[in-house]
Amino acid sequence: MRTVLVLSFLLGLLFFISWYTGSAGLGVIFTVLMFFSLSAYFFPTWYTLTDGGISVHTLVTKMKRPWSVYRSHWPDRNGVLLSPFPSRSRLENFRGIFIRYEGNRDEVLAFVKRYVPEPEE
Repeated sequence: MRTVLVLSFLLGLLFFISWYTGSAGLGVIFTVLMFFSLSAYFFPTWYTLTDGGISVHTLVTKMKRPWSVYRSHWPDRNGVLLSPFPSRSRLENFRGIFIRYEGNRDEVLAFVKRYVPEPEE
């Protein structure tokens, strides 16, 4: 259902920008840019947790970071945020990495807790 709503939003954005600017090409460009900005929603992401660090693979990118980069972790119901800051920061969403659970919450948290310290309150 959410995917239908997101795709409807993108289609509506295409029509609105095309109507507002009078240029269908501009509407297509902005809609394609918006689609790719939402690529994490549409395309799969694979996480590999090893003793050496974490690897994140998407369709177009591959990132590998050692555990020493992360100084705290913040679990929630959908995943765990690995933060390079020892306590909460406004920048952690941009500098950290969010690992989504897929029915393996306890395993992921146990593995992360071995390498990333508890947050400072």
